[in-house]
Amino acid sequence: MADSTLEKMAQTVVDRRLETPVLFLLEMNRPFSFFAGQALLFAEPLAGAFFGFRRIRAWQQLFENRKNVDRLIELIEAKSMARSEGKDTSQVVT
Repeated sequence: MADSTLEKMAQTVVDRRLETPVLFLLEMNRPFSFFAGQALLFAEPLAGAFFGFRRIRAWQQLFENRKNVDRLIELIEAKSMARSEGKDTSQVVT
């Protein structure tokens, strides 16, 4: 589940061409990823009504582990590189 969620997040970022600001934000806030996961847990009742409880729970579990943030950064970079080379980014897996 975590890998598919990370793949979807990375693909969405690359499709919208937001690699630079998202990578900057993730790198800058990497030490706070655990707190982001806890904040999502706290906000789950309200945010779940808008985004879906499963999606919020998946995001919360992802951001609790700093390794997942590193993996997301790697995926975004790989997909961005593949897009700049003209390859199909949905097939890129690192």
